[in-house]
Amino acid sequence: AASLADCSAGCVALPAFDAGGEPETLRRLGRALGEGVAVTLVHGMYDVAANYVGAYAAAQALEWSGAEDFRSRPLEDLEVQGIVMGRTKAAGGLSWLQAQYAGHMVASDDPSVYVTALQGLVRHAMHQDHKHVLRYT
Repeated sequence: AASLADCSAGCVALPAFDAGGEPETLRRLGRALGEGVAVTLVHGMYDVAANYVGAYAAAQALEWSGAEDFRSRPLEDLEVQGIVMGRTKAAGGLSWLQAQYAGHMVASDDPSVYVTALQGLVRHAMHQDHKHVLRYT
Protein backbone atom coordinates (compact mmCIF):
# COMPACT_ATOMS: atom_id res chain seq x y z
CA ALA A 1 0.00 0.00 0.00
CA ALA A 2 1.17 3.51 -0.75
CA SER A 3 2.02 5.74 2.18
CA LEU A 4 1.94 9.49 2.59
CA ALA A 5 5.48 9.39 3.97
CA ASP A 6 7.01 8.88 0.54
CA CYS A 7 4.29 10.78 -1.37
CA SER A 8 3.60 7.81 -3.62
CA ALA A 9 0.00 8.08 -2.47
CA GLY A 10 -0.57 11.15 -4.62
CA CYS A 11 1.00 14.01 -2.66
CA VAL A 12 1.55 17.26 -4.48
CA ALA A 13 4.95 18.87 -4.03
CA LEU A 14 5.00 22.65 -4.41
CA PRO A 15 8.55 23.64 -3.40
CA ALA A 16 8.26 27.22 -4.66
CA PHE A 17 4.82 27.86 -3.16
CA ASP A 18 5.07 31.01 -1.03
CA ALA A 19 8.88 30.80 -1.27
CA GLY A 20 9.17 34.58 -1.47
CA GLY A 21 7.63 35.21 1.93
CA GLU A 22 4.08 35.74 3.06
CA PRO A 23 1.35 34.59 0.67
CA GLU A 24 -0.58 37.22 -1.24
CA THR A 25 -3.85 35.33 -0.88
CA LEU A 26 -5.04 36.96 2.34
CA ARG A 27 -4.23 40.47 1.16
CA ARG A 28 -5.98 39.90 -2.16
CA LEU A 29 -9.06 38.35 -0.58
CA GLY A 30 -9.28 41.28 1.85
CA ARG A 31 -9.00 43.74 -1.04
CA ALA A 32 -11.71 41.93 -3.02
CA LEU A 33 -14.01 41.91 0.00
CA GLY A 34 -13.31 45.61 0.54
CA GLU A 35 -14.42 46.30 -3.01
CA GLY A 36 -17.69 44.41 -2.54
CA VAL A 37 -16.78 41.10 -4.16
CA ALA A 38 -18.47 38.20 -2.38
CA VAL A 39 -16.08 35.49 -1.21
CA THR A 40 -17.16 32.02 -0.15
CA LEU A 41 -14.66 29.65 1.44
CA VAL A 42 -15.66 25.99 1.54
CA HIS A 43 -13.56 23.39 3.34
CA GLY A 44 -14.06 19.70 4.01
CA MET A 45 -13.37 18.68 7.58
CA TYR A 46 -11.66 15.47 6.39
CA ASP A 47 -9.28 17.37 4.10
CA VAL A 48 -5.66 16.49 4.85
CA ALA A 49 -4.26 18.72 2.08
CA ALA A 50 -5.87 22.02 3.12
CA ASN A 51 -6.71 21.77 6.81
CA TYR A 52 -9.99 23.50 7.66
CA VAL A 53 -8.72 24.65 11.08
CA GLY A 54 -5.87 26.63 9.51
CA ALA A 55 -8.12 27.91 6.75
CA TYR A 56 -10.64 29.13 9.33
CA ALA A 57 -7.84 30.92 11.20
CA ALA A 58 -6.85 32.58 7.92
CA ALA A 59 -10.45 33.63 7.27
CA GLN A 60 -10.59 35.15 10.76
CA ALA A 61 -7.37 37.08 10.01
CA LEU A 62 -8.61 38.72 6.80
CA GLU A 63 -8.63 42.51 6.89
CA TRP A 64 -11.47 44.53 5.33
CA SER A 65 -14.27 46.78 6.55
CA GLY A 66 -16.50 43.80 7.49
CA ALA A 67 -13.79 41.86 9.33
CA GLU A 68 -14.94 42.65 12.89
CA ASP A 69 -18.52 41.74 12.04
CA PHE A 70 -17.36 38.43 10.57
CA ARG A 71 -15.07 37.65 13.51
CA SER A 72 -17.75 38.42 16.08
CA ARG A 73 -20.28 36.01 14.63
CA PRO A 74 -20.34 32.48 16.01
CA LEU A 75 -20.22 29.39 13.85
CA GLU A 76 -23.70 27.95 13.39
CA ASP A 77 -24.96 24.59 12.22
CA LEU A 78 -25.10 24.28 8.45
CA GLU A 79 -28.35 22.47 7.79
CA VAL A 80 -29.25 20.98 4.44
CA GLN A 81 -32.81 19.64 4.25
CA GLY A 82 -32.99 19.53 8.05
CA ILE A 83 -29.73 17.59 8.51
CA VAL A 84 -26.63 19.17 10.07
CA MET A 85 -23.93 18.87 7.40
CA GLY A 86 -21.29 21.15 8.90
CA ARG A 87 -20.79 24.65 10.30
CA THR A 88 -21.12 28.09 8.74
CA LYS A 89 -21.06 31.81 9.28
CA ALA A 90 -21.24 34.86 7.06
CA ALA A 91 -20.86 38.62 7.33
CA GLY A 92 -19.57 41.53 5.27
CA GLY A 93 -19.52 39.57 2.01
CA LEU A 94 -17.49 36.64 3.40
CA SER A 95 -19.12 33.25 3.82
CA TRP A 96 -17.45 30.30 5.54
CA LEU A 97 -18.72 26.75 5.16
CA GLN A 98 -17.06 23.67 6.62
CA ALA A 99 -18.46 20.39 5.33
CA GLN A 100 -18.62 17.76 8.05
CA TYR A 101 -18.56 14.74 5.71
CA ALA A 102 -16.15 15.92 2.99
CA GLY A 103 -12.47 15.92 2.27
CA HIS A 104 -10.56 18.05 -0.24
CA MET A 105 -13.14 17.56 -3.01
CA VAL A 106 -16.23 19.03 -1.33
CA ALA A 107 -18.13 19.24 -4.63
CA SER A 108 -17.93 15.48 -5.13
CA ASP A 109 -17.69 14.35 -1.47
CA ASP A 110 -20.74 16.32 -0.34
CA PRO A 111 -22.58 17.98 -3.24
CA SER A 112 -25.36 19.25 -0.94
CA VAL A 113 -22.95 21.55 0.90
CA TYR A 114 -21.33 22.67 -2.34
CA VAL A 115 -24.71 23.53 -3.90
CA THR A 116 -25.60 25.46 -0.73
CA ALA A 117 -22.39 27.49 -1.14
CA LEU A 118 -23.14 28.21 -4.80
CA GLN A 119 -26.70 29.25 -4.01
CA GLY A 120 -25.37 31.76 -1.48
CA LEU A 121 -22.97 33.23 -4.04
CA VAL A 122 -25.72 33.53 -6.64
CA ARG A 123 -28.06 35.25 -4.15
CA HIS A 124 -25.30 37.72 -3.29
CA ALA A 125 -24.41 38.33 -6.94
CA MET A 126 -28.02 39.08 -7.84
CA HIS A 127 -27.89 42.10 -5.51
CA GLN A 128 -24.45 43.44 -6.44
CA ASP A 129 -22.83 45.61 -9.07
CA HIS A 130 -21.21 43.09 -11.42
CA LYS A 131 -18.35 45.37 -12.48
CA HIS A 132 -16.39 44.29 -9.38
CA VAL A 133 -16.71 40.59 -10.17
CA LEU A 134 -15.42 41.10 -13.69
CA ARG A 135 -12.22 42.73 -12.40
CA TYR A 136 -11.20 39.55 -10.59
CA THR A 137 -11.80 36.94 -13.27
